[in-house]
Amino acid sequence: MRPTPIARAIERAGSVKALADAAGVKPQAISQWRRIPSDRVVRISEATGMSRHELRPDLYEQPGASPEAAA
Repeated sequence: MRPTPIARAIERAGSVKALADAAGVKPQAISQWRRIPSDRVVRISEATGMSRHELRPDLYEQPGASPEAAA
């Protein structure tokens, strides 16, 4: 089973606390997320080096994907 985007972000950040600090939330909030909230994606992307698409593929297109390719 592939790790969730949240689990990968925690690993990239180094710890739950480090991810929480980057996201501007308390560590307890991270454990309540089923997916990364849309208003936290940019900050987490910048802190972890993960693309926005990796964090929330439902909101962001894959880098380099053109709208024509999806049609």
